[in-house]
Amino acid sequence: MDHDRSSGEGVGPQEYTLIKMRVQELHGKLASLAPKVVFLIAATLRPETMYGQTNCWLGPDLNYITIEAKNGDVYVCTKRAARNMAYQGMLRVENKVLPIVEMKGYELMGTKLTAPLTSYKTIYTLPMMTVKEDKGTGVVTSVPSDAPDDFAALIDLKNKPALREKYGITEEMVNVEPVPIIDVPEFGTLISAPSVCQMMGIKSQNDKEKLVEAKEKVYLRGCYEGTLIIGEFKGKKVQEIKKAIQEKLVKAGEAELYQKPEKQIISRSGDECVVALCDQWYLDYGENLYGDVPGDFGIKAKEMTPEVWDYIFHQTNSMPKTTIKKEALEKMRNEFTYWYPVNLRASGKDLVPNHLTYYLYNHTAIWPTQKEMWPTGIRANGHLLLNSEKLSKSTGNFLTLTDALDKYGADGMRLALANAGDSIEDANFETQVADSGVLRLWTFVELAKELMIEKDTMRSGPNTVNDKMFIAEMNLKIRESEEHYKTLMFKESLRTGFFEYSNLFHQYRERAQVQSGLHWDLVHRYLTTQVLLLSPICPLISDYVWQNILNNERSILHASWPSTDEPDLSVTKASEYLAEASHCFRLRLKSHMTSGKGKKGETPTAPQPPSHGIGWVAKTFPKWQSIILTTMHDIYKKNKSLPDNKELSKALGSAPSLKKYMKKVMPFVQAVRERMDKFGESALKDTVEFDECSILEENMDYLQATLDLEGIELKWTEECENERTQEEVVPGEPYLTFFNATCLQLELINPQPHTGLFQAILPVYENDNLAAILNIHEDNIS
Repeated sequence: MDHDRSSGEGVGPQEYTLIKMRVQELHGKLASLAPKVVFLIAATLRPETMYGQTNCWLGPDLNYITIEAKNGDVYVCTKRAARNMAYQGMLRVENKVLPIVEMKGYELMGTKLTAPLTSYKTIYTLPMMTVKEDKGTGVVTSVPSDAPDDFAALIDLKNKPALREKYGITEEMVNVEPVPIIDVPEFGTLISAPSVCQMMGIKSQNDKEKLVEAKEKVYLRGCYEGTLIIGEFKGKKVQEIKKAIQEKLVKAGEAELYQKPEKQIISRSGDECVVALCDQWYLDYGENLYGDVPGDFGIKAKEMTPEVWDYIFHQTNSMPKTTIKKEALEKMRNEFTYWYPVNLRASGKDLVPNHLTYYLYNHTAIWPTQKEMWPTGIRANGHLLLNSEKLSKSTGNFLTLTDALDKYGADGMRLALANAGDSIEDANFETQVADSGVLRLWTFVELAKELMIEKDTMRSGPNTVNDKMFIAEMNLKIRESEEHYKTLMFKESLRTGFFEYSNLFHQYRERAQVQSGLHWDLVHRYLTTQVLLLSPICPLISDYVWQNILNNERSILHASWPSTDEPDLSVTKASEYLAEASHCFRLRLKSHMTSGKGKKGETPTAPQPPSHGIGWVAKTFPKWQSIILTTMHDIYKKNKSLPDNKELSKALGSAPSLKKYMKKVMPFVQAVRERMDKFGESALKDTVEFDECSILEENMDYLQATLDLEGIELKWTEECENERTQEEVVPGEPYLTFFNATCLQLELINPQPHTGLFQAILPVYENDNLAAILNIHEDNIS
């Protein structure tokens, strides 16, 4: 199971065909095995290529063992491969490897073998330097017509007498030619491996990179497109007859089925894993498991007839004919009804392909016509990561439940877990998020205390524009959070119901500070709804605020989900517009105040802070942009989506009025696409859904205060003499320019003797009155 793996999660077993090549003469260390029948066994994924065997490869320096098979024969392979076989019921002693003889690969060179399907009566074991102990069985069948590696190694032995002499290989042993077995597209009737080696200039088995590329070409084409041109399946596609050839070999006793992991798997104990054939047991539901031993109601197993089961599980409402008391039947039926139907089944993603799938099958099989008994929802979650890394005791990357509670508290840990992720992708518990979450929860508690103390200083009465914006935004976030909770999207619930919700209050507070102040009814509603939205994730802190700070008599567990009016989306969009506009204005001011480059050797002079600003607002987009938006909107309404930019370019290129602007068309189209990601279809409209000037005018005090300006005048872009401003300012994105207005500088001096003197310069602008001077210049004269 994946739970027990240190590495190799998700890796499954892969089936091989074990080709049995019989040793003709037992020499050397193999002589002690007589009169046993001895086989060198090779694992292959391509049993159909055995028609082309010319020899057998062994690693000269690899360690090999002989082991006794279940039928008394003896197999030669690596110890690692024997371990796999031991757990698959292939050896005389199960689950153990008992070597009879051990030897090096070079001690077996030149051994005569009889191999299945090949046209050669005798093939020989030859040395191959690239045979690996951790791959297959350490014994490799050689098919040089189909495998570039085999062909290159065979050519090396033919061309290098010294190499043959080193391992006692005679010229006769390598005097073989590749056997054509598969017709491959591109290569035709040519022999695939020699052909591709010649085309790619492969001259030796040392051309490793080229051989990898050649193998991919030949293997894939041969396996999926090739046609067999030899044997009883001649003329058939390789894909069609692969299994038939495998079955033929197994039935003839010339091969066995063998499995090994697709990739290396290491258990948590550090052992390398094998594929094991395990004893399994199954419940026989028809077997009388309990005999005549009575249960709580004196019911015997034989009394539990199909009719009784049907009645208990609501497959029928007809009282069964039985000796069981009605009272007992009703009690069992009611106990079942208590748990069914299931609203939600929660489990891990690793159970999706097995348990959870059959969970659905079982319910539809038991209640084929009663859909109300079927599960209504399944939620699968991923595994848990800690700081983006897999949990592992061996690496020290783990956190116990006790340690997490001690460090972050229950609510801090729950917040970090909720933020870890919602999908079946692995969830990531971040200690940094847990730390900041604890701080954020503490900050909220302190804010709640502070606001309750300031209650008497807050206003009541009619709602301002700022109040209405905050009300609409609260309604929207409450609705969004409710939907996220219903679909068990806890990270999204945390985002809309805590992070964004608290940000909305701070935005409201910032605006209210320079306008008419906080409204108590809204502040109280915010605190009340905030703890309710947060309570499913952080119940302890929410209940503390609910009872100890908001002074509710009963626990928050008895409270209902907050009710809301339908969110006024035009108002929420207006609030978003104001937030975005004020942010852009601040960036404009920062850019305006950036020091320019002075002359060489001189310190640049900082620009003088501006006193006033002009906010430019566009009624509509420039004509060429309006044409693009209208065209895109028409296409969107027709197709319910936008085509790719290539199609849009074709549609827009035919408009004569756009020819002058073709270099700007596609950048604008891309900008509109990005706006659609944020605002949806409304990004395709030529105007905005609210009065920009009214929103800016109604919040002018806030804008002037946040920018530290004496005044801001609003104008339409069509009044601007700057052509670039007319061209680039669009609806929903106002632009601000700055200037210093003419003023009368009043010098204020305190003439009082024997006191701390002060001197201040007080600018007085045109149309200033006493109230304006006192409000705007309060800091200057305090």
